[in-house]
Amino acid sequence: MKTERNYCINQRKSVKISLFKQTEDYMPIIDKALTEGEIFAALKTIIKKQLKEVPAKEIKRTSSIMYDLRADSLDKLDIVMQAEQAFKVSISDEDACKLNTVQDFISYIKERA
Repeated sequence: MKTERNYCINQRKSVKISLFKQTEDYMPIIDKALTEGEIFAALKTIIKKQLKEVPAKEIKRTSSIMYDLRADSLDKLDIVMQAEQAFKVSISDEDACKLNTVQDFISYIKERA
């Protein structure tokens, strides 16, 4: 588990700079209290743009980012970065490694946005 966590953190640091160029096409969400449905809809858009081969109907709240949606570790990190920008939240490296399902992202963002 420790090597997995370190890998996640090291990968995030190495790709952080290049990801900001990719985020320009994502519009930041309006500053207001968001419902879980609104968060889910926005996350679904972020995930769909990152994982182009995954049909939108497969992206559910219970979907595992890496297992059900077949994202690799870099895809997951891109999703984390896009979510940080879109929802104007900061996701720590440790927390990013714990976000495994779409619902994990929704709960995390709902608590902090």
